[in-house]
Amino acid sequence: MKNIYIITGANGFLGNNIVRLLEKNNENEIRALVLPNDKIDALKGLKCEKFLGDVTKIETLKDIFNIDESVKEKTNIYVIHCASIVYLDSKYNERVYQVNVEGTKNIIKKTKEINAKLIYVSSVHAIEEKLNHEVMDENASFDPDKIVGLYAKTKAETTRYVFNEVKNNNLNACVVFPSGLLGVNDFTNTNMTVLIKKILNEKVPLLTEGGYDFVDVRDVARGVINACTKGKKGEGYILSGEYVTIKTAPYLSKEAIAILISNIEYMACDRSDLYKPIRSNIDNPLRSPGLRHLAWNVGERLGVSLAKRAVFIKSSFPHELENATLEYLKLNLRDQVPSQIPIDVPDKGDYRFHLETDNSNSD
Repeated sequence: MKNIYIITGANGFLGNNIVRLLEKNNENEIRALVLPNDKIDALKGLKCEKFLGDVTKIETLKDIFNIDESVKEKTNIYVIHCASIVYLDSKYNERVYQVNVEGTKNIIKKTKEINAKLIYVSSVHAIEEKLNHEVMDENASFDPDKIVGLYAKTKAETTRYVFNEVKNNNLNACVVFPSGLLGVNDFTNTNMTVLIKKILNEKVPLLTEGGYDFVDVRDVARGVINACTKGKKGEGYILSGEYVTIKTAPYLSKEAIAILISNIEYMACDRSDLYKPIRSNIDNPLRSPGLRHLAWNVGERLGVSLAKRAVFIKSSFPHELENATLEYLKLNLRDQVPSQIPIDVPDKGDYRFHLETDNSNSD
């Protein structure tokens, strides 16, 4: 029996990997939805028909969902909804909400019109974290008020809407919840890919307690395709990989280190407007010399100016650097004062931060 796959966000990281797997079967007709003016390098040479459309404008979805009635009778039709905006900030952004929530509602309307099966690509971030490190599962309330971050909130709200449509309006759908995607064919250079590349190229040292669950994007693509044929109506499936731990730092809490890592990523992407403040451990604080050297070390690996390094470290540690001006920091990032984080010259081949000096150094 012939299969028709309608894939939104087909030129994205996950979307193009799904297309690559589906095109191996000649029985599959693949329809790829792409935003007008979006780059389509990820789909170059792949066996799919491209349609221009915007999930927030339902009238632009007419062509990709146009299937002759005689074809429907002898064809399996699947709608894989990957399109969304990954948004790192917590501030409200109307475009993010329109795409992630209202856009999905439009996709659901069109899916029901052609009596297709929907696979909605949500996120593990839509699932409320449990206390005391309990294992998370797919049986969640998907209450956006219990979720942190706008992106995660939109995913939770939309997931709940999908399940309500299944229960109340007979929508044929299941939901997948991928964790952190890594892997091949990332033509859009997602934030995580950019950061990992810098780490592999010895550009960014990470010092953190804890870790994150990463999964190969190809495994998620296979999971999505399996959900088309094997996923049960009204069920959800976490698609995760392996929990990867990263080096511990004694001066910061887990939460503070997570923010520091985000701030480093923001500096790499020149998004100083997204910096969030951190405070080191009260009983074991980071002092001004160490923080200045931290800014110099990270900046050397990212190739950013001294002025931007000063803004990064001042914004990240406003309490510790309360009395330091940006001009002072810019001129004193690399000095000879002993510190918890010594100057670590990149060309010596050691890109780790060494936190070994006695914490009793003066400011």
